[in-house]
Formats: sequence, C-alpha cells, structure tokens
Amino acid sequence: MRSRLSDLVESLRVLSDGKWVSLRSIRYRVPFNLTFNDLLELSRRGLIDTYVDLASGEVYVKVRQVTVNEDSVNVNEVAERIVSELKEPMPKPAFEELLRKMTGSEWPRVYAELINRGVVREMEFNGMVFLTTVKPSNGQPQGSEASSKQG
Repeated sequence: MRSRLSDLVESLRVLSDGKWVSLRSIRYRVPFNLTFNDLLELSRRGLIDTYVDLASGEVYVKVRQVTVNEDSVNVNEVAERIVSELKEPMPKPAFEELLRKMTGSEWPRVYAELINRGVVREMEFNGMVFLTTVKPSNGQPQGSEASSKQG
C-alpha cells in the first residue's frame, strides 16, 4: 500500500509536469488536504523544490526529476560540469543540492573528492560558507588535468 506522501508526490508530478506551479492553482485538484508540514517533509526528503514569492506570498512547487545512475558516478565528469556551471561563488547548501541532483546519494563522496582534488574550495564570508572553483595561473581548474597526470 502506498503512503499518503507518495500519492501526494505522484499527484504533484502529474499536475506540475516538471514545471513550477502555484499551490493555489492546484490546491483543489489534489485529492487530499495539502499542508505546509507535507511540503516541508517532501522537501526534506528531496522529492520537491519549493519557492515562496515574498511579494505575493504565493507558494510554488516543482517535483524533482530523479535520473541518476548511482553505480556510474564519474568524478571527472562531475568536475567538468561543476567548472562549467559554477561561474561565481555559490552558497554551500545550494552547491550540495546541485551535487545531489548530479550524483544522488553519492554526493558526500563526490564533494570530498572535489575538495581534495582542488576543483572547488570553501570560502567563509560573513558567517556563510560559499564554494568557488579554483583557477590556477594557467586558467585551467586544478582537478581535471592534475589528477589525470598523477595516475
């Protein structure tokens, strides 16, 4: 038997079709009462993304697409994607979320590997931790070629 949250995610997946939708627009089309606790739980489990428009007070949701093959996480490919996507410092939670989307449950191992290879580094600014790519003097990120020449 499926759980209430599983049914809720499936309903949201059908109604949102992978796009951001306002809760107000789908509230009456979901077959059961949707509470903020439900949204928080689904967000904590990594099943949905939520967004609150502070100007209007409207809540938007999007069901996350899970298309990760966890058996074949290639850190070199992840490093290349990170370098191409990370153009300016990114808050650590957002970076971890990006890694989670790329690598699934392997993200802590990949995160440590990116730090160890010198592809990214942590910077603290006003009590917040940001991640940025490391650009050596020749303009290439350290992790991509340096690690392949070592082995």
